Amino acid sequence: QPNTWRIMKLNENPQHAGVFRTCVRVSGVCLDWTLHYEVLRRDCAQLSLTCPRSLELIEALQRSAHTGVMRIEVTPQGFSLHPRVSRVYPPTARLLLCNTRLPHHPATAGIKLIHRPVYEAARAQYVNEKYDEGLVLDEVNAVIEGTSTNLFMLRAGEIHTPMLHQCGVAGMMRQRLIQYLTKQHYSVRIVPLSTNDLMTADSLFLTNAVCGVWPVSELSLGEHTVNFSPVETVLRLRSAIQCQSVTSQ
Repeated sequence: QPNTWRIMKLNENPQHAGVFRTCVRVSGVCLDWTLHYEVLRRDCAQLSLTCPRSLELIEALQRSAHTGVMRIEVTPQGFSLHPRVSRVYPPTARLLLCNTRLPHHPATAGIKLIHRPVYEAARAQYVNEKYDEGLVLDEVNAVIEGTSTNLFMLRAGEIHTPMLHQCGVAGMMRQRLIQYLTKQHYSVRIVPLSTNDLMTADSLFLTNAVCGVWPVSELSLGEHTVNFSPVETVLRLRSAIQCQSVTSQ
């Protein structure tokens, strides 16, 4: 049976009030920094946290000798930097439906919180399996996201991504991709999605700041498994986003 989790109130655990961003640092600079900072400011404002100045964070990042993935945390006590080991992403993702459900909590919907017991529980369900990422639904079984990624679906020439007004994380790369698709005149819709929708998709792909655009090759929904071949549209998007991340610095 699906597991549901209660979201703690902000005063039940001080860490719950903290937010974080994960960026890729190359030659002393975080790729897509302007958009990372824009999302960080949004998340801090939603929790009434004081967001550090962009220049303050840039200077702290420049003082770090770490190259690769860096996690920036902001709490009521201030900000801190945490170097992370870079994950090696395979060319395509095998996606497993997790039985953990995200509870609705509009006050923190879209925010990347430091305190993440729901995601940790979901991640534990696929790490020892043959899968690369877990798919998470909400308490009414609507499709929300991956445990560390946002989800997009391509069907009949339209690109759909789940609504995140009740729960989930509105990641930087999701926002970047929606902006890019709109400028390129793609039909992009932010809509409720079900697992039945995913089963009839032409293609699925995941996004985050580290993997960029990550095509899905297999979706396991328990009794049903659907296989996908990355279509040309998704491969073009992956190349375009990769190029833009480098040239925007």
